[in-house]
Amino acid sequence: MTRIRSVACTGAILAAIACPAHADDLGFDWVTIGDPGNRGATYDEAFANEGRGSVAYTYRLSRTEVTVSQHLAFLQAIEPFVDSWDDGVRNRREWFGHRIGASNGTGELYAASGWENTGTTMSFYTAARFCNWLHNGQVNEAWAFESGAYDISTFGQVGPDGQPIDQLTHSEGARFWIPNLDEWIKGMYWDPTKDGEGGYWLYPHMSNDPPIPGAPGEPGAQTSAGMIPINDPKAYFPVDVGSYPDAASYWGLLDGSGGVTEMLEADATDFPGYIRVAGSDRDPIPFATNSDRLYSVGWDVGPDSWLYGFRLATTAPVPGAGLILAVGLCFTTARRR
Repeated sequence: MTRIRSVACTGAILAAIACPAHADDLGFDWVTIGDPGNRGATYDEAFANEGRGSVAYTYRLSRTEVTVSQHLAFLQAIEPFVDSWDDGVRNRREWFGHRIGASNGTGELYAASGWENTGTTMSFYTAARFCNWLHNGQVNEAWAFESGAYDISTFGQVGPDGQPIDQLTHSEGARFWIPNLDEWIKGMYWDPTKDGEGGYWLYPHMSNDPPIPGAPGEPGAQTSAGMIPINDPKAYFPVDVGSYPDAASYWGLLDGSGGVTEMLEADATDFPGYIRVAGSDRDPIPFATNSDRLYSVGWDVGPDSWLYGFRLATTAPVPGAGLILAVGLCFTTARRR
């Protein structure tokens, strides 16, 4: 009987850990980035990104980039609350001219067949609204898109000194946000087991050699970046996120190379009103993977550009009330015995 009770207590505790009280994945595949307080990259590892990649807390990133279908769900939700296709929210461009549009004969938004699971593109302004919507539980009300992670009332505004006042870093307490450069670098390049003491790889697939371009399924292919010569019509077919499962970071993140170039939050070293982006896209130009090297990531772009995609960041789940209750019950049972 004692053994059965012990096993039951162990099971209850493990179940509580596995099912934290506030876990809410919202259909995204999350990867936990641990090892809080890791060191920053050295000059030899990162050159201009020396010192970057250190993060003091545990957090989660989506395993892959936000997809066209996830973008479409957001557009369908925000549709009643925006005025025009020209308002910078409902931009319709996707990969190489593929569009989300309202001309399929039904008047409803739709995604072109075959592109649903590719990485999408949107502006930082739109991505911020996307994060607000998730933060507020995907409620289909106008207020749910306006604040929570980012205050959209600041977008496009300038202060008394004429400088932009866009809120380009997430609010304290945000449940979902666009990762910053350190969070992205750590998730893609840091390996706490490298050389027995932890270190940074030069490329985001646990290698110091650039990933090998090629179509999904081709022997040895590791990225869609530069996979087909420029001007070849075959360069423009859809490639689903996660199509290179063997080219993962230490933590299990995919598509650090290829897919879409990813938006990041603003950095203290940026020009006012600019954000960062990182990683190559599936551009067919030769040597596209050069921008995947650790020393190359993190260049500035405007937050109104809709040429870039992103992956989500969120807090890491912690044991909740269920774990406390499970431990308490086990302790009480032991005392009774």
